Amino acid sequence: MPARIRLFRLPEGTDLCALEETLRTTFGRVRRDAHPTAYRYADTFDARLYRSGTVLLLEETDAGGTLWIEQRRPPRRLRSLPMRRLPERPQDLPPGPFREALAERIAPRLLGPVLTLRFDGLTLAFLNRDEKTVARLLLATNVRGHAPDGSTATLPPVAILYPVRGFRRAARRLARFLTEHLGAEPLDAHPFDLAVETLGLDPAARAHRPEVTLDPDERADRAIRRLLLPLLETMILNEPGLRDGRDPEFLHDYRVALRRTRTLLGHLKNLFPLDPLAHFRSAFKWLGALTGPVRDLDVYLLQMDAYRQALPEAVRTDLAPLEAFLRRERQAAHAALVAALDTPRYRRLLAAWRSFLEADPPEPPHTPEAHRPIHTVASRH
Repeated sequence: MPARIRLFRLPEGTDLCALEETLRTTFGRVRRDAHPTAYRYADTFDARLYRSGTVLLLEETDAGGTLWIEQRRPPRRLRSLPMRRLPERPQDLPPGPFREALAERIAPRLLGPVLTLRFDGLTLAFLNRDEKTVARLLLATNVRGHAPDGSTATLPPVAILYPVRGFRRAARRLARFLTEHLGAEPLDAHPFDLAVETLGLDPAARAHRPEVTLDPDERADRAIRRLLLPLLETMILNEPGLRDGRDPEFLHDYRVALRRTRTLLGHLKNLFPLDPLAHFRSAFKWLGALTGPVRDLDVYLLQMDAYRQALPEAVRTDLAPLEAFLRRERQAAHAALVAALDTPRYRRLLAAWRSFLEADPPEPPHTPEAHRPIHTVASRH
């Protein structure tokens, strides 16, 4: 298992020149590399990396770039790959263990920026008598965090200790020196977690499913409205990604919320007035029919690699014309879907549905069933 990364908060006002000289005097052979550095973190819309306990970052310096998959707790570097830009999807990377590890965590979702750290970096490589590197220490000062929404924050100066396989004793000695002689504060966190805390971000906020807690004695027509409203919010949240069309999971999540809405509407004939209920049932059936063809084609395309693997290697390329055909069909179906979402009919549907759900239930209730406790009504379905 890769050695644990150690993060230390340096005392305010730390003089890096004096710190470097102290480390050289104490540890002897030290090689330095000073460079402006950027750490660009990326994740999926629903924070699949963060929720799996990992991060993906692109480390950029004047010398080039390196992609890292790192574990957050405890912090460890798991895999690296020379790269000059963040990928959108695993297929943007060359075949190999890094690509496979990333695909296991995020497929079929796309990656997007989460935050960027920019800082003045001084990397010190500590050498033994054989001139082998036994530990690396990154001293980061003038650290600024940048969120995708444009917000920024200043982070404290930190030191990040990277042990080298086979030389953990050297790393432990260096860690003790940082805390006992330099007053550095060890932090039980990954640099990413320190950054999101400072910026006030919640990386998993969009992954949280709305939870509705119902009072069993709550009036049924009011309780059902509170169940339906978060489903509408989920559809609206996923609509921009659905329109973009590159990440199939936006449409999938949109359709899940739509399907649950239609299921609930199928059980409400005694709770809501018949005329608006019939209207919304018909309208959401129309919307389901619009979104179905694109999702069906997405499912086929997502299985293409599995279809290829099921064939003898000599004929796997014979599926290329079929895949090209499916992609053309998908592009046309998606264009038709977006055109439908741009119509006044769709905009009126969402506005009317929100207005209906947010309105107070009528008094007196439309039916005796509507006024009964939700637990009584639910037990009959």
